[in-house]
Amino acid sequence: MSDSSYLESSYNEVGMGSSRSDATGGEFFGGRREQTGLGVAYVLVGVGFFAALLTGSMALFRGVLVAILALVGFSLYVLYRREGVASNENVLTGVCVLVAMLFLFALSAYTNLPSMVVFVVVIFVGVLVPGMLVQYVANETAE
Repeated sequence: MSDSSYLESSYNEVGMGSSRSDATGGEFFGGRREQTGLGVAYVLVGVGFFAALLTGSMALFRGVLVAILALVGFSLYVLYRREGVASNENVLTGVCVLVAMLFLFALSAYTNLPSMVVFVVVIFVGVLVPGMLVQYVANETAE
């Protein structure tokens, strides 16, 4: 038995488990069908979002927003179950994405801001802010 396999088996015996063993063992959401189903759900939500933008239907837009929130929440749950621990980066990104989705809903439903301004705010809060914060923390810990 090599040193790395000995360490991995010891690590798994302690009960910590690795995400790689969970994904290949199929313990939680590791099968091809489940992952394909989640991918198809994301594509369908994207198509619904595009259709809502083309038609200008607020009812469809709100339904798509609810579906996006549900998919993001479920994806975060899957990530938490497969990894076993929520890392600081995952929690930060998840919170920023959920806040961005709330901004998208609130700004589009309750203000008269142009859609371009709303989407800039959403992209800033959901993509750029977590990226900058993770980079900042990584640079601070490296020094």
